[in-house]
Order: sequence, then structure tokens, then C-alpha cells
Amino acid sequence: QLSKIFPNLHHISQKGKGFSILPLRPSQTKRKMKFVTIATMFVSASIAAATTPAVDYNCKARNPCDPLLTEGKYHYPHATDTKYVQCSAFGDCFVRKCPSGLVFDDSVSVCVP
Repeated sequence: QLSKIFPNLHHISQKGKGFSILPLRPSQTKRKMKFVTIATMFVSASIAAATTPAVDYNCKARNPCDPLLTEGKYHYPHATDTKYVQCSAFGDCFVRKCPSGLVFDDSVSVCVP
């Protein structure tokens, strides 16, 4: 049962009245460390991408509505995360506020908790 508590150990052997705990072979340790490092970098990059919009839009200098920046997309992130830019089918631009306690999530184009 100790192997469940210590998953990074290669195996546990009983010798006499005590236990001998043998670590993973060096090649296994390096492989696991590479995976952990790559997974950590991926998660960090994903969180940064999900929480920081690439570009903040407004209805003046950075107007995504006229002409429509992305066909079929009518909601864009604003510099203030509690706001967003809404475009009309006619190229009109509106800055909207999210309901209290919510922030705009560009990945789903809605305000979320």
C-alpha cells in the first residue's frame, strides 16, 4: 500500500523487520520530469490565453464592427473585463456592461462569473 502513497517509487521491498524503498531508475525520473515540465508550461500558457484577451476593442480607435472584423462574430473583448463590444449587422458599435459580478469571456462570447 505504500506504493499508492509514494507513486514516484519504483518498488518497496521488505527486508527483515524494515522496508527498503528503491527510487525510480534515473531514465524514468527524467522522463517523468520532462512530462511534468511540459504539462506545467502548457497549463500556464492556457490560463494566460484564457484570461488575457489578445486585443482590447472599443468603439473609437479599435472598432471591430465597421467593417466587421470577423465574419459572424458580433461580440469582442473590451479593455475593461466587465465590459464588451457588441456589433450590429449594420456596422454599429456598442460598449455593453456585464451584469454585476460577471466578466466577459471572449472564448464563449458571454459574461461569466
